[in-house]
Amino acid sequence: MAAAVLLLLLCCCPPVALALQHFTGEAPELSVQEGGLGLSLRLSVDDEDELRLLLRNGASLELVINAEILRQRTFLPNESLDERNFSFLLKYDSLTRQYRMSDPLTGKILQDPNMRSLLTKTWKQLELPLTNMDIFAQDEDYLVLLKLTLQYAEIPPWLDRSLVFWSREVVEPETYKLEFNLDDAAFSR
Repeated sequence: MAAAVLLLLLCCCPPVALALQHFTGEAPELSVQEGGLGLSLRLSVDDEDELRLLLRNGASLELVINAEILRQRTFLPNESLDERNFSFLLKYDSLTRQYRMSDPLTGKILQDPNMRSLLTKTWKQLELPLTNMDIFAQDEDYLVLLKLTLQYAEIPPWLDRSLVFWSREVVEPETYKLEFNLDDAAFSR
């Protein structure tokens, strides 16, 4: 009985999925991009070989980036000004032997036979537009709450119904708090 339970756990929670644990790269930065607030990210995962193996075994993965812009207030709760969600779908096409990624900014599908090259062109140099600068006042403090998640894009129907505690997350979600005001050197012109 114990062997059957162990076999079931190994089938449902493959060791490959457990090997990816963290995002790596530089800390996110805010900047003014074309009259709006932008976010620069340089992302990767801690083990690209395990990511490649996971994709080649048929997984479709989705990098989800959620950015909420808040006005910080002292006595009242922070006021939400804007929120943006970006979703990058990554998968391997075994027929063409190409890694494919959807780019939500351009609406295009990027392809490359080399996964590292594809990630270098996309995740490792992300420039994301967040909001227009006209929502900000000069003497206020602001906060960007950033949440990064790498998760399974598609859950097989048989797995969704059979396991109650199966997690969609491939990499643990990471959150960042980026505080700024318009007097910061990066935002003054």
